[in-house]
Amino acid sequence: MRYIGNKTRLLGFIRRVIRARAIPHGHAIDPFTGTASVGRALKRWGFTVTASDIMHYGYVLARAYVEAGHEPDFTALGDAIELQKPTLRRVLSHLERVPVQPSFIHEHYSPDGGAGAAHGRMYFTPQNALRIDSARVRIEEWRCAGLVDDDGYH
Repeated sequence: MRYIGNKTRLLGFIRRVIRARAIPHGHAIDPFTGTASVGRALKRWGFTVTASDIMHYGYVLARAYVEAGHEPDFTALGDAIELQKPTLRRVLSHLERVPVQPSFIHEHYSPDGGAGAAHGRMYFTPQNALRIDSARVRIEEWRCAGLVDDDGYH
């Protein structure tokens, strides 16, 4: 995920500084993690990372990219999405096919939504906003039904 202020373009610089200063792998802190691009890279480079952010999306991305140590177990979803072995890739493929339904993202962050358009918040195309809403609603339903745990939810 990219947005203005994201640190993805700084990762090469950060990596060079770590190497040039011979900073050993250890514990790294990623305050204001945002999209978790720095925390994710530090984890990939062998660091133990603590990431934090006051924004909920930052928490969710850090939870998914930094905290999770392995692919979530989606076994409980098998019957719900008619798959014998529901892997992350298969669950995502299923979410791409769910019928679209407008909800919060479409309403507030696309030009077709009344609230979004009124406030100039047009971050997503109408079609992408519908896809995001549909996936988000389905994942929330799965969580409420106990079909995904916290790792799978995030």
